[in-house]
Amino acid sequence: MESLNVIAIQVGCGPDRRDNLARALSLLRRALQHYRRVDAVVLPELFYVMPEDLADNDAAAELAAGLSKAASENGVWIVGGTVPQRVAGGKTRNYCMVFDPHGSNVAGYCKTHLFDALDYAESETTEPGEGLITFDIGEVKAGVIVCYELRFPEIIRTLTLKGIRVLFVPSAFMSPRHDHWDTLIRSAALQNQIYVVAANQLGRYGKHVFFGRSMVADPWGIVVAQASDHETFVGAALDFDYQDSVRSRLPVFKHRRPDLYSV
Repeated sequence: MESLNVIAIQVGCGPDRRDNLARALSLLRRALQHYRRVDAVVLPELFYVMPEDLADNDAAAELAAGLSKAASENGVWIVGGTVPQRVAGGKTRNYCMVFDPHGSNVAGYCKTHLFDALDYAESETTEPGEGLITFDIGEVKAGVIVCYELRFPEIIRTLTLKGIRVLFVPSAFMSPRHDHWDTLIRSAALQNQIYVVAANQLGRYGKHVFFGRSMVADPWGIVVAQASDHETFVGAALDFDYQDSVRSRLPVFKHRRPDLYSV
């Protein structure tokens, strides 16, 4: 199986959502110039607009139009971060759209585990989604989770048992939990023998500070690419022959005892 070349775009949310998208797409263009081949791109959680600043119902449609155009013009898959999408009752869902290289919105995921912890209450503005998704990039099955969901190994193992080889993680992971971020991503990759491609916001929004450090971890739990503390991009080639080798030499999925547990 051939490799997949991926990019994580590290960009922060500011007060002007059109500027947020422009900066993200500028980084995408730079990445396409820097790397000889790019197949798939992931953006951070809520990089376009925050739920508390959503003044109308058009943000998701606006972002969809911009990302669809970028995907088709550049011939890449885009995992479009997340955007607040209005639902009944005045709340939103934290919605991730996936676009294929033709610009078609082929998949969508609403964050299912909300961050009600550490002096933050996501559920005040947001309702949880109800299901998981996978999608196929050629022969490669991929999945999506969002930020806080890195703390729930059940969801990652469930997606792995559905056959994913790569997990995209749009995130707005806040300071000072750098060590949690590193450990959770590496653990998800190592325990499930998958690639994890995580794009984190960078910068200050209100009282919250996002620290970036977007990264790619391989099925051996090794960080093969990581961004620094500025708006940038980071890329890696995902080698699925290597992934098969890891799974063959350390066949943990053959050794599972599902009769003893429910996941």
